[in-house]
Amino acid sequence: MRHMLNLSKRKAVTIVVIIGLIAGLIGGVIGSPFFAKPGPEGPRGLQGSQGVQGEQGPQGEIGPTGATGLQGPTGQQGPQGEPGLDSIIQIIQRRNETTQNLGTYSLGQWHNMSTFDSSMRVVMDVQNQSKIYTKFYSSNLLGSETSLWIRIRVDNLLNSTVCIVGIGKKAAGNWYIPSYADLLTDPLSAGQHVVEVQFLRDDGTPTILGRTMTVMEISYS
Repeated sequence: MRHMLNLSKRKAVTIVVIIGLIAGLIGGVIGSPFFAKPGPEGPRGLQGSQGVQGEQGPQGEIGPTGATGLQGPTGQQGPQGEPGLDSIIQIIQRRNETTQNLGTYSLGQWHNMSTFDSSMRVVMDVQNQSKIYTKFYSSNLLGSETSLWIRIRVDNLLNSTVCIVGIGKKAAGNWYIPSYADLLTDPLSAGQHVVEVQFLRDDGTPTILGRTMTVMEISYS
């Protein structure tokens, strides 16, 4: 009997202890928000090192084309150009390497070179409104105090600028002097036109050496 009484007291004490523990845990959980205080903020940590740069992303799509800008104002009209060369319709070229002394021809008078060289006269049949362009080259032998004039003549009406070659009094010996003349006519009527090379012995006794005459029919716009 006594033994059973002691056992009952032990169970009661055990139950009381368990209940006390449970009450203590509950009280601690409930009371902790009211009595606990946060500690001081710690020092700021060091900044970490920069990370490795990532790979370049894919290129975006090309955007749409912008609208066309407004057209600028029209510029001023330039000056009218010279008439253009349409075509060379025909070319006649004559060349002669013979030598001709002009001492027998009268001084101060124009003579046709065709009197001793028929190749220096050209008859050209041209279209209406065509032009004739002629050029002449020659090599000449001149002594002291000798002068020679050269020109081109078309239809006994149109003359080129005169080419004058000469040697003065103080020059000794003989000299080879070139001469050149050319002429471009105005528009001509259709048909035949005569082109001559002429010379004038101004002084002394000149000698004409090799010579070339070129005659062209030219159509201009």
